[in-house]
Amino acid sequence: MSGGRSGRGRSKAPRVSIVKVLCLAILGFLFLAPLINVVQGASAESLAQLLADPYILKVIANTFLQAGLSTLPAVLAAIPLAYFFARYEFRLSTIARAILLAPFFAPAFAAAQAFLIVYGRRGVVNTFLMGLLHLTEPPLSLLYSMEAVVLAHVFYYVPVAFTALEAGFTSIDQDLIDAARSLGASEWKTFRKVMLPQLIPSLAASGILIFIYSFLTFATPLLIGGSFTTLEVATYFYWSKFGGWTTAKTLSVLQLGLNLIFVLAIFLARERVFQPRMVAKAGGLKRSRLNLLRGGLGAKALALYALALLAFEGLPIYFIFASGFAGSFYLIFPIGASLESFQRLFSFDFGTRVTVWDSMGQSIAIAAVAALLSVSASLVTAYSIVYSKGRARSVLSAATSAPLAVSHVALAMGLYAVYGAGVLHLYGRWEFLALSHLVLIYPLATRLIESALMRVDPDLVDASLTGGASRLYTFLRVELPLIGPSILAASLIAFASSIGEFTFALVFTTGTLQTMPVSVERLIDFRQIGLASAMTSLLLTVIFISALAANLLARKGLGGISYGA
Repeated sequence: MSGGRSGRGRSKAPRVSIVKVLCLAILGFLFLAPLINVVQGASAESLAQLLADPYILKVIANTFLQAGLSTLPAVLAAIPLAYFFARYEFRLSTIARAILLAPFFAPAFAAAQAFLIVYGRRGVVNTFLMGLLHLTEPPLSLLYSMEAVVLAHVFYYVPVAFTALEAGFTSIDQDLIDAARSLGASEWKTFRKVMLPQLIPSLAASGILIFIYSFLTFATPLLIGGSFTTLEVATYFYWSKFGGWTTAKTLSVLQLGLNLIFVLAIFLARERVFQPRMVAKAGGLKRSRLNLLRGGLGAKALALYALALLAFEGLPIYFIFASGFAGSFYLIFPIGASLESFQRLFSFDFGTRVTVWDSMGQSIAIAAVAALLSVSASLVTAYSIVYSKGRARSVLSAATSAPLAVSHVALAMGLYAVYGAGVLHLYGRWEFLALSHLVLIYPLATRLIESALMRVDPDLVDASLTGGASRLYTFLRVELPLIGPSILAASLIAFASSIGEFTFALVFTTGTLQTMPVSVERLIDFRQIGLASAMTSLLLTVIFISALAANLLARKGLGGISYGA
């Protein structure tokens, strides 16, 4: 028994021409048709005008600048943290790791909302400083600036770098470290000469990923950026507020071109840098029990740093939950906790025909349908990728991941033109929003199911086919039961991703359609922070429970889920 599937397929791989056709049809329907519409709507004349406009040039520069400023500190902050978790075992490490990963599971708008609560004019930090220093005006003015956007990105993306770098540290060969130390190398020289070269794949992967995420940012600059604007936000305003369809589509094509450069960089780095520099894991980094009483200064400093970063990552999420029960705090402790915000929330009037109950019901229905459709489409696509060989496999895999590197606002424009206002006239219907979410969820669900299929022992499949079983029977009776837990895990992740999605939900909101994330945004606009926190805490509870259940199911099935890397 080989115990796994090699990258070249297997000797008796079934023909999957029909599955490939279905896979291409899914990609064409969900992604290519909307994208082609956007590209066709752009013009060279509009591009020339945009590139000659000082405002647009400033927006482009701002987008690159904030992406770079977000990437570097997020990666640097995660290095000692990842080393600490890879090097030491300690009580409550599972809980500490969950706290670190919580921000990335939270929707982007929730991270922005947390910064409003913590760093706003009347936020937790300013209220504490005003009381401590006896001030009449808030001393900290952070929000509605590029600095706020960058800090929020660092908060949001440190878990991404942490996940990749912890795996990188864990794969380092302890024998190499022991050999360097036996030759008299210091801790710093050992890290610089032995460990750092082996971390380059993880550093590059996390850095490129965070840069792309930050480059495509929307909710964070929209909510807490103020006059600071990125390409994504500018495209949204040109389309939805100014009616400049051609300008918006041209901006999207410009952004798409830049994104393709990033994707190409990832591919080249993986093929030319990652794989050649990977070091085989002989024994792995040796872990030891953390003992602060007997440990050296380095271990104590790392523990203190980890605690500080845990506070930076965990407290904003905590304050979202706590603000739903209290309007003020003493340090981190809520004052006068009650359920008043939740009671007021369910009777709040948005001024539309949508109530809070409607918003919750629509969000759940949309997420359930999007999860079902995405997992069904992803199962077909993952099967096609796994049973393809050579270049066909690489092309299918890259095409499936392409929606992740495309502007969400651009995809929204294309979906609206093709399916919202096109032949189907779906705009204003909840089914249209579910279809839109499918575009974003489909790549992630495909990766999860593909990973599960890759781990199925090919000898089991070959034995079934050799015994005369049909391909369909083999899939239903051999492969499907083995990947069942991972399919369910992918469904839960898809559900959580859909219910917290903000960009499409905001763009396609109507007087009768308003999901929970948009309801939170409306409550923030109405300065109802307590009610917004109450609704976000309900949403985060669903997302965190779904993510936890998905991880447990995946671990029970085929080795767990790797998030954010």
